Amino acid sequence: MNYVLGIDGGGTKATAVVMDEQGGVCEWFSGEAVNVNSESRAAVEERLSRISTQVQQRFPNDTCVAVCAGVAGYTNRLTAQIWNKAFGNLGPRFLLTGDHMAALEGSLNGGAGMIMIAGTGSICAGRGRNGMTARAGGYGHLLDDGGSGYAISIAILSAVVRAADGRAAPTLLTQSVYKALDVHDIEGLIGVVYDKAQTKRSIASLSPLLDDAVKAGDVSAQNIARRAGEDLFALADAVCRKVGLDKFPCAMTGGVLQHSISVREAFIKRMQEAYPRIQCIEPLRSAAEGAGLLALRIWFGRKDG
Repeated sequence: MNYVLGIDGGGTKATAVVMDEQGGVCEWFSGEAVNVNSESRAAVEERLSRISTQVQQRFPNDTCVAVCAGVAGYTNRLTAQIWNKAFGNLGPRFLLTGDHMAALEGSLNGGAGMIMIAGTGSICAGRGRNGMTARAGGYGHLLDDGGSGYAISIAILSAVVRAADGRAAPTLLTQSVYKALDVHDIEGLIGVVYDKAQTKRSIASLSPLLDDAVKAGDVSAQNIARRAGEDLFALADAVCRKVGLDKFPCAMTGGVLQHSISVREAFIKRMQEAYPRIQCIEPLRSAAEGAGLLALRIWFGRKDG
C-alpha cells in the first residue's frame, strides 16, 4: 500500500495520521509538544523520532510517498533542520509548512474559505476561490496574539490589578484569579505571575475564568470578551480583504473558540455584521488530516512529473 503521512506539530501536542491515496485515514499517532520555540531541541528530536519509528514499525512493508508537517514555529531554521532529520528520508516528498496551513486545508477539506484559530495564540488563514492564500496574526505573544488565551489571560490579570489600586471598578475576576493561582492578595499574584518558571501556556490557562464572570454580569469581563472578539475579527477581516472573500465558510478552532462561549459569540456577531453571508462552522477535518491532504497534493502533483 502507498500512503502519505500528515503531521500537526502544534505547541501543545503532536498528532500524526497515515492516509491512503484516497484520503482515507489508516491510523493515528500522537505525541507531546514539538515547537522548538518553547521546547528543547533534544526533547523535540526525541519526540519526533518516536513518532517516525512508530509509523515505520506499524507500516514496515508499505511505501510512504509523501510527508507533510504543519508546524508551529516552522520559520525557525532549527525547526527545518530537526523535522528534515526526522522525516525527510521517510518518503520521496517532504513539505514543512505552518500549522495554520494544515489546519486550513483540513478544516475546509481543501476548499475556499478561512480558519480562525484562537488557542494559546491566535492566527487566521484563508484561501480564495482562485487559490490565493493569506494569513494574519500568529506573531507570538510578545508582538501580537490578540484574542488568544494568552491575551485574554493578561487582560484578566490587568483587570484584577487595576481594580485593586482603584483605576477600575471591583471585578469578580479577582477572587477567581486568586483561587486559580492559590494566592490571597496582589503581592501574591505578582509573585506568581513574574516567577521565571511561568510559561506562556500556564498564563494562558487562566482564560477559562472569563465566561463565568461574563455570565454573572461583570463589566470588566464583558469588556474583555468583547475586545477579544474584536481582535479576532480584525484578523479575519484582513484575510478576507487579501483573498477577496465575501461569501465563505469560516471554521473556528482552538481552545478559546471551542470553550469560551462569550468570545465565540462576540467574534461571530462581528463577522456577521461585516460579512452577512458568512457561515461559521466547525472544522470538517483535523489539522493532521489537513497535512495529509497537502501531502496528497504533493504526491499527485509530482508523481508523474
